[in-house]
Amino acid sequence: KSMFLIICIFPGTNATSTTSLAVGTGSKTLTIQTGKAYAIGQSVVIARTSDPAGTRMGGVITAHNSGTGSITVLVGVAIGSGTFTDWTLSMGTIAPGAALPISLVSSNTTATPGVHYVIVANSITLTLPTSWAKDDVVEISCGSTALSPAPIVDFGSTKLRSASPGSMTISDQKLKLRLQHTGNSTYGLV
Repeated sequence: KSMFLIICIFPGTNATSTTSLAVGTGSKTLTIQTGKAYAIGQSVVIARTSDPAGTRMGGVITAHNSGTGSITVLVGVAIGSGTFTDWTLSMGTIAPGAALPISLVSSNTTATPGVHYVIVANSITLTLPTSWAKDDVVEISCGSTALSPAPIVDFGSTKLRSASPGSMTISDQKLKLRLQHTGNSTYGLV
């Protein structure tokens, strides 16, 4: 009997890019190495090479030209903030509930989506963002054992389940909120 061994070698599905990208949701186009084996519809993670745990985006490939290295990803989940030029692209997903980077709040602060704010001081106001995209997330928890006078979360004009809460006083030191925007300004956060 004859035996044949067939070895298939595929171009890698890990790539790097120096394209300047702002962290966030929506369509992101970057240039990677040519000859990569990505396909439309695959789920990928775009992570900052120097901070993959704190800065990453997850989405689905909507366009790819292996000859030029151009790839477009529709990002649905973004963690972190800023604009960077050191990216690693790999197969995978980021669950919307993935851990967010933590920011300690000890003075009045305006929140940005994609961050977990831990309030560590009393008598402060955490103001929610005025601009939201669909599925943007902000988490809020209390890291202070004494809450007098209590800190405040200011919703501004952002709705919470169609209601206008205005300001919310944090009177429970065990409070943990996860607010996700529906993409609908009338319904707002859930």
